[in-house]
Amino acid sequence: DNGSMAFWDWKSAYKFQSLETTVQPGSLESEAGIFASTFDRTGLRLITCEADKTVKIW
Repeated sequence: DNGSMAFWDWKSAYKFQSLETTVQPGSLESEAGIFASTFDRTGLRLITCEADKTVKIW
């Protein structure tokens, strides 16, 4: 995985947003993967758990 994520409309298959994460300094390039993601209770913040042992809030 290269650390990219995309948001699609499942009915029309339209990709309306995509993003790429950055690897933490000192990590290998292969550690750019995103293992899990969820939205917070408000639905405004995306939280990701990544292969470089970080949790990111978007």
